[in-house]
Amino acid sequence: NWGKNKDPRLFSFSTRPWSKHPCEEPYVYFFNNVVMNTANNVSWSEYMLHRNNHTGCSWKVESPEKISRVEVYKIPNPHKWDQAPQRDCCRVQPTEKEGTMVIDVGECKEEEIIAPQIHNYNGSAANTTRYL
Repeated sequence: NWGKNKDPRLFSFSTRPWSKHPCEEPYVYFFNNVVMNTANNVSWSEYMLHRNNHTGCSWKVESPEKISRVEVYKIPNPHKWDQAPQRDCCRVQPTEKEGTMVIDVGECKEEEIIAPQIHNYNGSAANTTRYL
């Protein structure tokens, strides 16, 4: 939150106040690789977890530390910038790959919600909005 208005609902990406509590530090994933499969017109990108010190943190939900790698698949739409709304939805896909989260990004379907409820490190609900 770098602006004067700290309301996280005004951002199209997840923002939150700075915390000194080590268990509230974000998990950061760095871009590692991207491949465009021209045969099926799907882009694949890979993000790897940057290890932070979250030892001693207890979670009421699954520990985020179990996800060390994120794969993102998307069919690019070169005309997306000319259309409204310009947002896509993310779908977490099942995978057998241990430590990996697989995400499909694409047009939002009618039954999909734009603002899912997420949880803080202690399991309480957080009020944030996530768009792509």
